[in-house]
Amino acid sequence: MPYSLDLAEHIKYWFDRPMTYHYTTPNLSYYALDEALRLALDEGLDERYARHADAGAYVQAGFRERGFDLLPAASDQLAQLTAVRVPEGIDGKAIQGILLNTHTIEVGGALGPLSPPIWRIGMMGVNANRETADRVLAAFDTVLPNGAH
Repeated sequence: MPYSLDLAEHIKYWFDRPMTYHYTTPNLSYYALDEALRLALDEGLDERYARHADAGAYVQAGFRERGFDLLPAASDQLAQLTAVRVPEGIDGKAIQGILLNTHTIEVGGALGPLSPPIWRIGMMGVNANRETADRVLAAFDTVLPNGAH
């Protein structure tokens, strides 16, 4: 575990006040975590889970309607991350670049040399909603107007 995440050392430093190195902590990460947890609790966990499930199912249905294959099987898909198989003859990385540079939408690619060519579409946090899903789908419609065909 990184030294800056050692909570026992933090407690010792702040309460016992020994003469030890006061290491630089990732304070902004702590503030970000606190804010993320506050937002989740304000929304309500059941509501948050339902919003993520709805956004994921919605974007996945949109890709299927456009003729794209999704990985893995529908029963094993996550709402938060949609893996879309890059169609034959399409340069997946080039499409990712166009989406980023033209539509400011970042889409991940496959992980690892043995992975099939895929796009990874995240629907997480504040972006897990139908409006964001519509924006992503519309961008794909612009870049690949015939969908996966």
